[in-house]
Amino acid sequence: LQRLTEDLEYYELLDRAARCESSLEQLCYVAAFTVSSYSTTVFRTSKPFNPLLGETFELDRLEESGYRSLCEQVCPHPPAAAHHLDSKNGWTLRQEIKITSKFRGKYLSIMPLGTIHCVFHSSGNHYTWKKVTTTVHNIIVGKLWIDQSGEIEIVNHKTGDKCVLKFVPYSYFSRDVARKVTGEVTDPAGKVHFFLLGTWDEKMDCYKVTPGTGDNSAEGRQRAHEAEDSRVLLWKRNPLP
Repeated sequence: LQRLTEDLEYYELLDRAARCESSLEQLCYVAAFTVSSYSTTVFRTSKPFNPLLGETFELDRLEESGYRSLCEQVCPHPPAAAHHLDSKNGWTLRQEIKITSKFRGKYLSIMPLGTIHCVFHSSGNHYTWKKVTTTVHNIIVGKLWIDQSGEIEIVNHKTGDKCVLKFVPYSYFSRDVARKVTGEVTDPAGKVHFFLLGTWDEKMDCYKVTPGTGDNSAEGRQRAHEAEDSRVLLWKRNPLP
């Protein structure tokens, strides 16, 4: 339950999102918050505690950070938890998470089931998304290491805006940066407005796609994220203590 609450380390991203006038820009910060929740998993190779049925964990930071969080274990087998958070800075977050896993010989796949909801009070924008698959490698022999893979689709149910984040799985033969995450923010018509690029353990950048960069083509988006003048740093991991 405490580990679930640690996803809120970068709650300031949702505070910034609440101040955005554009729903598309707001979606960029929600996407960055989604990625930031994985930033500490690269070091988390040990099995967490399994809470007792009805066990709760409350974090009250109304005075210093403006939010209060409450988690409860609602099912012991399979483990399932409910989480609700209210912020006086204009947003509410809630989620229900159930964990399933599969042992595949050399690695263990952990699939979180359930949906995360985020509602912004002033605009009424309601976002939902699900978590990706976490894989623990070298279960039998070798040093344990963790990877994230899959896609996250963040949907604004009020406006129809979407953001699809792709967590690229690690490959020994790839020359690409490790733990890479890419994403595109689109309007209801499917037009791309922002391109997101980063890693799930370090940072996320945002690049605005303008009509002059090649309309909606892949080449246009490539030029957009090469233009440093349009780059905005959405999130960067805090240094470890």
